Amino acid sequence: MSTAHLLNSGSSSEDDSGNEVITSDESDFDLELEAQSDDELDFVSTYNTTVDSALDSDEPLSVHVTKTWNSNAPGTPDFRWRRAENVPRKHSFSGCPGVKVALNEDSTSLDIYQEFMTEELISYIVEETNRFAKTNEEARRHGRKWRPVTPAELHVYLGLRLLMGINRKPRLSFYWSRNPGVAMSIFPSTMPRERFEQISRNLHFVDNEADHDEEDRLWKLRRVLQLLGDRFKSIFVPDKSISIGESLWKFRGRLSFTTYNPSKRARFGVKVYKLSASDGPGAGYTAVFRIYTGNDKGSIPSSQKAVVDLMEAGDFFWKGYTVYVDNWYTSPVLFHFLQSRKTGAVGTARLNCRHMPRDLQVKKRGDMDFRSSPTGMLALSWMDTKQVNMLSTVHTSGMAEIQRQGGLRVKKPLCIIAYNDGMKGVDLGDQLANSYPSVRRSLKWYRKIFFYLYDLATVNSHAVYKYLGHRTTQVDFRLDLAMTVINHFLPDVEPYSKRGRPATLPSPSRFQGRTLHVVKEIPGKKYRRCFLCYRAGKRKMTRTICAGCQVSLCTYGCFERYHSQKNL
Repeated sequence: MSTAHLLNSGSSSEDDSGNEVITSDESDFDLELEAQSDDELDFVSTYNTTVDSALDSDEPLSVHVTKTWNSNAPGTPDFRWRRAENVPRKHSFSGCPGVKVALNEDSTSLDIYQEFMTEELISYIVEETNRFAKTNEEARRHGRKWRPVTPAELHVYLGLRLLMGINRKPRLSFYWSRNPGVAMSIFPSTMPRERFEQISRNLHFVDNEADHDEEDRLWKLRRVLQLLGDRFKSIFVPDKSISIGESLWKFRGRLSFTTYNPSKRARFGVKVYKLSASDGPGAGYTAVFRIYTGNDKGSIPSSQKAVVDLMEAGDFFWKGYTVYVDNWYTSPVLFHFLQSRKTGAVGTARLNCRHMPRDLQVKKRGDMDFRSSPTGMLALSWMDTKQVNMLSTVHTSGMAEIQRQGGLRVKKPLCIIAYNDGMKGVDLGDQLANSYPSVRRSLKWYRKIFFYLYDLATVNSHAVYKYLGHRTTQVDFRLDLAMTVINHFLPDVEPYSKRGRPATLPSPSRFQGRTLHVVKEIPGKKYRRCFLCYRAGKRKMTRTICAGCQVSLCTYGCFERYHSQKNL
């Protein structure tokens, strides 16, 4: 009986050595497996770097999936699961990890920052921002006339956004407030608040009048994505262990490709696939990323397509890398495809996935059960507080003793230990980016995504900084980078005109409870028109009132002006 017929029928047969072999087709998974003789495994060498006909192929993923699902097709992978020790195929690592640009241990945070935020990128953003501001009617309705932004001023603006990520405040106006409780002198001494808000309103990344691909949902950021993506791939190459996962960039505005994921903290937002370094001082570095826009529908599962697209974009095939993924991506079909590209794979798995063995059974804590395939793939189940299912092409069923918190020593499968260590790449990058985000609320999706990308570039800069031998924490690196950027580029910014009333501090009595006239939020967080702005013919809404007068006033300046007129 042929192998193709066995894969199609799901029945048992006897091989040349007289041992029973069970197929893993979906028709029947309840047959009892028998151990295979050593003679049957002789064709798989532990150090063999060659592949058989089922693995030796340059066919695309779509063809590979079609052949795999059609078990009668020639060259179909051999998904026969046996109760025998796995013999993984070993591939020598031929990648060239490390920093690939002119940086060394003497490079500063500013040097690394400028490798990512290149002159070409900054000049492009400046050009499009100035173009947009000239045609933007809103720019003429908000106070000052637009003054063209310069590259140096844009760098200073981005440096202030880094400081905002370190010093989080509930309102943007607090950064320029004279209230001693929230005052920060660096902001008013660097850039007026009106100018900061003006740049934020007009920040743009594409010419709206130019022709663009109507099917490209990211056309407003396409050039920025290309420039940053190229820099991420060319500046640093990860070591052997890499991980692939997804992040969710929070956005609750109107956008056609937002997704819902209850397992993520943001729940609603833009899904991003990432390929990140998992080991060494560069752990957390994102080498390749792709924003999901909802156009992945087809005959190939989007989870498998995402992995292959990221690996191809970063040129990680055929070099002996080991990729770690979670159970949304893991499947025998994908892992077999990665094997054919000399790429190892480890991931948690779902037992109801196609071609997975269905007879793995573990009942009590510490139990382990496993199956292996002739191509060197291991399927394993281990019972801890709950059942953990793994799929690996680089491990055996070996166990190792580890020490948990509290001093308890337990035995755990080697593939699970490796997975816990190898999957930290994407998670570590997300943790660092979310700790001090420069992102603030915005109705424009492309502006918010740009600052997510800016945080991603900052995390990558920190990873490169550590790889070069510097030992520093994320917050210290960000603070040093922000102050260095501001101090380096501020002298090249044209001085701002000083307009308005002289700065005066409120009387101390107002902060000591000696008067009823203090700023207070409107009950129920409702909005009202500012009393003084309304008299001046401006429509300005506010949520603050004077507790003594019960008059709505939008800013502390209006508060002071109103009470000076009443001589309180």
